[in-house]
Amino acid sequence: MANSLSQVSTTGSEQKYDVSVIIVTYNRLNHLRNCLEALRTQTLANDRYEVIVVDDGSSDGTRDYLQKLSWPDGPAYRYFLEGHKGLVAARNFGVSRAGGKIISFTDDDCIPEPGWLEKVLETFGDDERVGVVGAVTKPVFRNRWFRPMNAFLHNSQQKQISLVNGEVGLVGLRPFSGCNLHIERSLFIEMNGFNEKIQPSEDIDFMYRYLNRGGVAANRQDMYVEHYERDDLRSMFRRWFSFGKNDPTMVRAYLSGYFSFELDAFHGRLSYFFRKFRFPVTAYLQMNLFKIFLFLVLLVLLIPPAGGLFLVLFLGGLFASQKNPKATLSFLFYMIYSQSAYLFGSVASFRRHQILFF
Repeated sequence: MANSLSQVSTTGSEQKYDVSVIIVTYNRLNHLRNCLEALRTQTLANDRYEVIVVDDGSSDGTRDYLQKLSWPDGPAYRYFLEGHKGLVAARNFGVSRAGGKIISFTDDDCIPEPGWLEKVLETFGDDERVGVVGAVTKPVFRNRWFRPMNAFLHNSQQKQISLVNGEVGLVGLRPFSGCNLHIERSLFIEMNGFNEKIQPSEDIDFMYRYLNRGGVAANRQDMYVEHYERDDLRSMFRRWFSFGKNDPTMVRAYLSGYFSFELDAFHGRLSYFFRKFRFPVTAYLQMNLFKIFLFLVLLVLLIPPAGGLFLVLFLGGLFASQKNPKATLSFLFYMIYSQSAYLFGSVASFRRHQILFF
């Protein structure tokens, strides 16, 4: 798997910092400014980390801004201008220029909390077996249809670290996305980085490869970045369609010949359950709130009285648990719209991969 890391040494002599933060940007200067300011003002001592920005060929003034940017009272800062080679290649390139023991990835539309990097180092220090640390991002919606969700999505979490190893499903890898992903540099280079032929599932592919070789990862729930979602309906549909289209690629690569079942309670906010067993045809079933809702809607059409009763109970339970009708309506719309796009994407991939994915 040839990429930008093929000639990089794994020796410790190049490691000048505890952490190197890698950001790839492309035509999102307004978001990038906020992200960089959040990184400049981290609580970690300035001499312990560096920030590397890889401009993937922006045309919105990003280059001029990065050339003029100066942090005399901040951490080390460097930027590189690359041709438009794509996110994954740019991330690998950034790591090839990094001098930190830990590589921390985030995106230009994210705002890390002030103590983000301190928590990263603390988590790695808690268990020497851990080579990868991740956390679920906190989405920020600006679209008026989805804004009401912000309040209950941004509740503070207690420090809780769960270890991930062995066989795991797609939901179990959700905390390890490129928006909030931290990997030992030597490990990243040893594994030849992200696969540049896979996008946007390069982070999932890396995690499967890492776990399959006996690796241990840590999911820390109170280590967050705010992620400003692409929440106009067109962009959201394309994003979730892409996820649905690419996830079967991971199933084919790492779960081929199995029937895999995964229960996702409240889309990973609470817990998930994963089991797999040998099967003549590769099949993957994700059971989540959307699938339950879809089943109840079909039940209403087939057996109206029973289906209607169960649907009312289901929706009533959601409203009662959230205690915020406006936010619950917003969540229902988001769930139905995004998961429908995901389902369309997975159906579109069936012809290519011959995988039963639902």
